[in-house]
Amino acid sequence: MIYPQIYKAIILPCLSSFLFVFYSTQISAQPFDIVGDWQANLVISKEQVVPLIIHLELDDDEIIGYLDSPNMGKFDQPLSLIEVEDDKLIFEIDSWGVHFEGEFSQQELSIIGTFIEGSFVQALTFNFIEQSTSNQIDDVVGDWHGAVISGEAKPLNFILHVVNEKGVLTATADSPDQGGYGMNIDTVALNQGVLTFDVNKADVNYTGTLTKDKQTLYGVFTQQGDQMGLTMTKQKAEMPANNNK
Repeated sequence: MIYPQIYKAIILPCLSSFLFVFYSTQISAQPFDIVGDWQANLVISKEQVVPLIIHLELDDDEIIGYLDSPNMGKFDQPLSLIEVEDDKLIFEIDSWGVHFEGEFSQQELSIIGTFIEGSFVQALTFNFIEQSTSNQIDDVVGDWHGAVISGEAKPLNFILHVVNEKGVLTATADSPDQGGYGMNIDTVALNQGVLTFDVNKADVNYTGTLTKDKQTLYGVFTQQGDQMGLTMTKQKAEMPANNNK
């Protein structure tokens, strides 16, 4: 059965006009164009969609990369062989028997291709995540909704309320599925587009990256050492009802 393997699998996207092999090939021109995070949704069935995130980093003259599969609680998994020629990407992950072929779209900033593992074949598109580098705390003030995801366990809804208290961020959190509301967040901070918070009593911490449009946080929720995926979207404030007749 291939599903457990597919949950773990992912692809390393890249931009056109570069040739590199993960951990081994030297980058010859403008490597910063491919550095960053890329996100895709691997569709297993109508009921199963697996979010995947690739992180690309520049290490001296080499590109290194890691994958997150939040639904499976897998983070910082190293990638393997990557080859790029012109606009075409071909990569394989030997340990999982995975093969991917795709083409880069400059207009869409995406890699559009096909994911193959054994007899499983599925179209897959990675989109570049444009990240914010903001230190403006008002960019994260408001209500953020998401679900803590860990493996095959049922996702737990999570709501983060962030407030600007005289120039200092404060926050509380709700976990409706567990009947928890107004939980105190001990510390919350925004630094170069990265939001972090801690709940000391529950041994919880979170690190999330704010997107350029200030509407989404992609991050990792950690409790007692266990890592779980938590992507949150900013909710618009509801307008009060107009009672005027």
